[in-house]
Amino acid sequence: RMLPQGDIAMLPLNWKSRLPCSHFGLRIPLNQQAKKGVTVLVRVTESDYQGEIGLLLHNRGKEEYFWTTGDPLGRLLILPSPMIKANGKL
Repeated sequence: RMLPQGDIAMLPLNWKSRLPCSHFGLRIPLNQQAKKGVTVLVRVTESDYQGEIGLLLHNRGKEEYFWTTGDPLGRLLILPSPMIKANGKL
């Protein structure tokens, strides 16, 4: 596939998963992409999200960005997420 210079594209990953309760997923870019000017726009996935997870790529580089199925495009960090209550306590 190809992402033209300056474009943003949502890439569906054909992956649905429920995250552990009290955790969230954070999608982040890879260094190899950043060197080419391509980044994953940071997105958060809450533990109760049930839709398909995708990557939002932005090509701010000087050339078109090409990739094929199976190429690494980003990372998904799964982190704990304590809830903040209305009174300010965790």
